[in-house]
Amino acid sequence: MPRSPLMPFALLALLALLAPLACDDVAGDPLDPPDPGAAVPLQSGLAVATASGRIDGVAADDLRMFKGIPFARPPVGPRRLRAPAPVEPWPEPLSADAFGPACLQALSFAGGGTDEDCLTLNVWAHRDGRRRPVMVWIYGGGFVFGEAGLGLYDGARLARAADVVVVTLNYRVGVLGYLALPELQAEDPLGAAGNMGLLDQIEALRWLRTNASAFGGDPDDITVFGESAGAISTCALMGSPLADDLFHKAIMQSGNCASFAPLDGGLLAGAPSPLEYGEQVVDALGCADAADRLACLRALPGQAFADLIDPFALTRLFESDRAAGWTIDGVVLPELPYTRLTEGRAPPRPIIAGSNGNEGAAFTGRIAIFGRADFAATLEPWLGAETAAAVVDLYSPLSFPRAKDAFDAFVGEWLFNCNAYHLVRALDGYAYHLELGPAPMMTPYGPLHAAEIAYVFGNFAALGVIPGAFDLEISRRMQLAWGSFARTGAPAWDGGWPTAGGPDPQHRAIGSLVGLDDDFRGGRCDALRDLGVLP
Repeated sequence: MPRSPLMPFALLALLALLAPLACDDVAGDPLDPPDPGAAVPLQSGLAVATASGRIDGVAADDLRMFKGIPFARPPVGPRRLRAPAPVEPWPEPLSADAFGPACLQALSFAGGGTDEDCLTLNVWAHRDGRRRPVMVWIYGGGFVFGEAGLGLYDGARLARAADVVVVTLNYRVGVLGYLALPELQAEDPLGAAGNMGLLDQIEALRWLRTNASAFGGDPDDITVFGESAGAISTCALMGSPLADDLFHKAIMQSGNCASFAPLDGGLLAGAPSPLEYGEQVVDALGCADAADRLACLRALPGQAFADLIDPFALTRLFESDRAAGWTIDGVVLPELPYTRLTEGRAPPRPIIAGSNGNEGAAFTGRIAIFGRADFAATLEPWLGAETAAAVVDLYSPLSFPRAKDAFDAFVGEWLFNCNAYHLVRALDGYAYHLELGPAPMMTPYGPLHAAEIAYVFGNFAALGVIPGAFDLEISRRMQLAWGSFARTGAPAWDGGWPTAGGPDPQHRAIGSLVGLDDDFRGGRCDALRDLGVLP
């Protein structure tokens, strides 16, 4: 059974939980919940009434926190491998003082364990009752791991600095989140296939559209933002007709849905299709010859699914199989999201998209590149000798004296930098490039993949980082910019931040003395597209 994946992710091995916060008692009589499905009125107390039932929150100075709120029925037993169902209202008050478990996976950092019953979300809201925009975070992890309860994603600092309501959510990952089979498509009422994790995100947005007001959030002003697989998910949500009415703005950090082009060709053209991979999974789990394959799969212990995928194998690029990712099924995703967006078939939304200076280095450690001949030889099986040589020539030895550094730069541009830049230019959105980052994540060629997350959330302690004055200033500026974008659709920044869709596109160079720059990655993104390496 193949174990190596298609998409990369942030190896967040240094993550640690922030100190847990104590739960205050909630006084007062139980609130009467509104009718299920009805819009929920604005509330400002620690106890709020949602369409699903009363929720008792936790006080933290000027904020209210609500952790572990179920937004869908548990996807267990007969609901395993199905689209999420709307949550059933709870009759008794829900104490929202602890994160729910991460979705079942082979790797978890937060310490709360993993479980199939994992579809919960968390809210950081203000206590004054004033209505604010909502920012909904989708974590990365290559679609094979990730969890909303990480200290890195604690929303308190961002909620205060950006003056927004912050929401984080869990979604299914790995085989349980993305397995595609003909039987699963046949039993789904809509004919969806292989997109359970994406449908989890959609169900969470549906719940928020109904209930955001209970937390002081504006259901008509929701921004989805994410990093790596979370950014790819954000773009996929923009590409899904099922989410067209569920959110209004998008921020994609180090990833977008053109990054998934290898499913359909390109450098990993040998990867099996989602349905082909599904057959490999069924065989590996011993259900290939069962009379009822779905019954067989649903009777297995959940850990059998988690054990199929080694998340650290995501550092082994250029191996032609896949682990997880969404499926173009004609329903949830009628076509590649990148195509739907760039050809104007999706609702127009303001977007920010960007990437970091040295994205590729996190994913190439196991690939030996000792000279430029090795660089070319690594690409030849996918691109052919002529195109591979042309790609290598784009990375001048004057700029990259070591061939390995040139190769890292190419991998970062192929998977992250260039697709984000091309998308934001096509949609006339706002482009950024992080050129300096927290010291543990800096290299001579810029910050690594995921380096910007600590700036956006302000949670340096979760990475074991003592921030300097520079780090704190960049974090302040990014939080203000993200908050401004959530309110107005435009990020505020000293010196301005123009959109990138004009004839002379500029991007915001974050951490650089340049400020606004019109030379993105030395022009290599356009050159790679001209060579047919990028869509």
